[in-house]
Amino acid sequence: MDILLFYLFRNFKSYLLQDTVKVSLYYAALCPFSQDFIANQLYPGYQTLGDSLNLELVPYGNSKVRYLFIPVFFCSTKKVHEKWQLTCQHGPKECYANKLQACVLGMNYTQERSMNFIGCVMSTDSPQQNANARKCANKNKMSWRTVKDCANGERGNELFVYFGEITSKLNPPLDYVPYILFNDVHNKTVEEAAREDFLTTVCSLYQEKPIGC
Repeated sequence: MDILLFYLFRNFKSYLLQDTVKVSLYYAALCPFSQDFIANQLYPGYQTLGDSLNLELVPYGNSKVRYLFIPVFFCSTKKVHEKWQLTCQHGPKECYANKLQACVLGMNYTQERSMNFIGCVMSTDSPQQNANARKCANKNKMSWRTVKDCANGERGNELFVYFGEITSKLNPPLDYVPYILFNDVHNKTVEEAAREDFLTTVCSLYQEKPIGC
């Protein structure tokens, strides 16, 4: 790790020296590598550092959105109703799990409550199961009915598409998950270090070390 830290400071001074570190995570809810990283690295790191981390979570991964334009006739007037066909790498269950987390992120919850929910549900064996998501919502004093209705409705689809649009703007394009940026910069060496030891890696990016580093 000492060699890695030397490499980081030598090559990335322009974005390392920060009072708050932004971590952008592009992931898929049923990807085992995403689940492992959130449950065993990101969430414990956030519990240690709190809001000295600025988290941007993007639950989409290698999903696809297909736009369907369906003609609808009202009297003699033809209108177009837009629908989405959502496809996820690990099937419909992953689309639903992504939407559950997208809905929580799209509500007016604090970063702490949102991260607590996602950390909780991604620490289970089945993030797509309502029983697990309901338990995590109740634990964090969220309205489970509101979250579930969002995931099953148009709002969930809209948020899914929104996170897909964010993902599509990555350059170079995303080709695996979890995909991690620090302060809006992606570097494979830093990412691999974070996947092994997130807390040590992120602590090296602060100008002044917060409590916990």
